[in-house]
Amino acid sequence: MVEALKRALKGAADLVDAGWCQGEFAMDVTGMGCKIGSKRAIRFCAIGAIHRACIEERLPPGTAARAKTAIQNATGVAVSRWNDDARTADEVSGMMRAIAAA
Repeated sequence: MVEALKRALKGAADLVDAGWCQGEFAMDVTGMGCKIGSKRAIRFCAIGAIHRACIEERLPPGTAARAKTAIQNATGVAVSRWNDDARTADEVSGMMRAIAAA
């Protein structure tokens, strides 16, 4: 399970580095919200990236919840609030990578 958590966080960090958003789980090229699993999704918030990484990596059920809990424990706030506050994509992916490395 620890390995799955690390894979989820690293995969999510890669997705955030490729395209990050706030206020939606996922966005398409026009900036409109879309489903996390959509082929149109090219930008992801922290939560959306975690869920997409778990889908792409075919990780065990519950892995996304554990990844979100790990971020919440590290930041002290809900992941959605933490992602959407005054933050940068580098801060989001950096936190994910730091937790995965711990």
